[in-house]
Amino acid sequence: MSKTPKKLWFFICLLLFSSVAMDQSTKIVAEKYLMVWESPDNVSYYEGRRHHLATWGKEDSLNPEKSFYVSFAFNYVRNQGAAWGLFSTLKDNIRTPLFHLITILATLLILFYWRSTPSHYYLARFALVLIFSGAIGNFADRFRRGFVVDFLDVSWSIPLPISLDFSLGGFVLKASYWAYEFPKFNWADSCITVGVTLLLIDMIFFEPKRKKS
Repeated sequence: MSKTPKKLWFFICLLLFSSVAMDQSTKIVAEKYLMVWESPDNVSYYEGRRHHLATWGKEDSLNPEKSFYVSFAFNYVRNQGAAWGLFSTLKDNIRTPLFHLITILATLLILFYWRSTPSHYYLARFALVLIFSGAIGNFADRFRRGFVVDFLDVSWSIPLPISLDFSLGGFVLKASYWAYEFPKFNWADSCITVGVTLLLIDMIFFEPKRKKS
């Protein structure tokens, strides 16, 4: 494994710190301007404000099967669990150590993968930095607040080219459009998602070429 150049280390540190700073600063702004009220005794009791930003397409509530739109908004939400709110109902004395353990294991896995990745695998290393910055950002939230601040809100409705009419056992699916409200997320979540996507691209498209050469 070749040694990482100093210029590359500088870029890595700059990317890592700037990403974490962006994550924490946007969460502070979201908490300041989108939170209506909170209970001083229980972090689960609060009210956030939704601020609509833009909608592409046209939302038609009377004819949802013909409605095509993508909507983007700011919406303050506290997530005490993982992605999609998983494990948020666990007791604090179980949930908090569990997420700390998961973060430690994820960090060790990232560091191991980093050390085993040659320095000229630029896309893979860039992806690992993004994932690590996202993990740090959300861990900082859990450590300081006891929850993760989410504020990015995306929803859409897409008409389907054919109407679905499917039944199997007790499961019935009938739909002529796909309407979905994506779980609220933040900058750190975006970094993790983009990083994992780039890692998959590197493994699927670039790794076979490197093996051949």
